[in-house]
Amino acid sequence: MQRRRFMMSGILGLAVVGLCLSGTGPAEAGPSDMPAHIKPDATPQLVSASQFVVLSDWASEAVLDRETGLVWEKSPAKDSMDWAAAQEHCLNRTAATRKGWRLPSVHELASLIDPSIAPPGPTLRDGHPFTDVQASRYWGAPPNAQYDAPPWFVFFSDGRTKIADQKVAKGLAWCVRNGGLDMVEQQ
Repeated sequence: MQRRRFMMSGILGLAVVGLCLSGTGPAEAGPSDMPAHIKPDATPQLVSASQFVVLSDWASEAVLDRETGLVWEKSPAKDSMDWAAAQEHCLNRTAATRKGWRLPSVHELASLIDPSIAPPGPTLRDGHPFTDVQASRYWGAPPNAQYDAPPWFVFFSDGRTKIADQKVAKGLAWCVRNGGLDMVEQQ
């Protein structure tokens, strides 16, 4: 009997807590309920130009993206190539005596897109330091390298992404690498 009463009071207590927490639903949320950086009904804010840092220690051939922690080539390849050649290009890339480059995932590459830029592009965010970026399609690796999946294209002409036919398609390569401990000094 005592155990049953204890369980009932516990269930009743959880119900009361649930009702208290659900007092303000999403439809009733006001500006004071939102984080300071989110402004309701405001136009999207451009990413700060300080998001990107040209790495002088890398002979200014690489750019750190502070938002993602990735290091991008400052100037991507200018010539179209097939999927295998694009992978090889990045694996053999050297910037300021540093190797370790790879093709970005489709998500990493798409993180550079500013969807508010109208075609014909290139659809890069304002304040970017990149050079020679074309309003064309760039190779993006599958989102999860663990699975046998086809590569993707990210179109810097209009911001779209699309699965690529790796047997016949050609695209541009924009190499990336993960930031390391030496990136902290540049920030």
